Amino acid sequence: MIEIKIKDFISKYPVSRESADVLFAYIKGLNEENIKIDFYGIDRISHSFASHYGLNLRTLKKNIIEINRNENVIKMFKTLDHKKTIENRKIEMGHFKL
Repeated sequence: MIEIKIKDFISKYPVSRESADVLFAYIKGLNEENIKIDFYGIDRISHSFASHYGLNLRTLKKNIIEINRNENVIKMFKTLDHKKTIENRKIEMGHFKL
């Protein structure tokens, strides 16, 4: 298993979509199928980074284990998950009498 430390590979505050894309391009190029992504030392991540991280993660065909995600990082990913759920929700309109 290969371990990638986000703070060393990208920075202590990952902000761009491009940095997420570079991370996953690197991971895709590895011969290893099991990857550990370490968020130790990351205080927060941007919405843009989190969004592209999630997009890349969903299409990746490797086993990813994430460790050391702090509360701020978890909240950002949950915010995106919640937003995606709201955007994909179907709303039925009905007729009603006054």
